[in-house]
This record gives sequence, structure tokens and C-alpha cells, in this order.
Amino acid sequence: MTADPPGASQVWRGGKGGRVAAVVAGGGWLAFAFGALVAGASIGGFLAYLGAFAVIAVVLWRCYFVPFVAITDEALIVQTRLQRHVLPFDEVTSVEPGRVGLVIRRRSQLPLVVFGVASQPPWAAWLKRTDRPAHRIARTIEGHLSGAPAPE
Repeated sequence: MTADPPGASQVWRGGKGGRVAAVVAGGGWLAFAFGALVAGASIGGFLAYLGAFAVIAVVLWRCYFVPFVAITDEALIVQTRLQRHVLPFDEVTSVEPGRVGLVIRRRSQLPLVVFGVASQPPWAAWLKRTDRPAHRIARTIEGHLSGAPAPE
């Protein structure tokens, strides 16, 4: 995982379940590669499986272990799978929970979707569930944007 940014008062990352699933998926692919070798695959085939494992491991790591959202005194820091955004509070118009993560709406650019941080399943919206982590994080950030105390 990446280190928390200095000066962050709160940091949110993806759930433990997603990280466990990523490790299980990566381990399953590695077991498949070694199983193919034991079953008689050629060394070239085994190396191809290991190469695919390396790509899969990097993708799983970037998607499930790296993303976070943090609040500092000056800005909202958003680490997506590939890049870090430092958004001054006056640039952020709203933060909403989405199906695959938080949706941060900005004044001058397209919305920023933070995949993997507090994602919610479709049934949560159908049931109008507002107690999901995504809703709590969005309310906390919205409160910080408006200067109100953070809800617990």
C-alpha cells in the first residue's frame, strides 16, 4: 500500500474484502501457472503464464491497494489507480457515492471517479441504503467543504 499523505486528517482506502479477493485471484493464477507446469506444459508456456501473472498482479495492486482519498487542511488528495490529484476545496463542488467508488465533481473539469474506495453494490441504491461507507465518506467530505463539523 502507499503511505498516507503528510498532514492528512482522514484517509479512506478500499475495503479489506476487495484486497483479500485480489490476493486470492492473484494466488489462484499463480497456482494455475505452476499446475500447468506440473501437468506437462512447456517451459515457454510456463513463462507465458508467469508473465501474465506479473501483469495481473500489477493491475490488482494498482486497483485494490493504491487508491485512497484524504483530507488535509488545504485540499482533498485523491490517489486513483494511475495518478494523484490534489484538489483545492474551492475546486470541488460535490462528493457523491457511486457504484464503483466515490464521484468527485469539480468546477472546471469532468468528474473524478475514485474506483475501489467505498464502492457500493447496485442493490444498495435500489434499497435506498444511505449507511454505506461511501455515504459516510461523502457526508464527511461535504461537511469539511462547507466548514461544518464532520459527522460521526
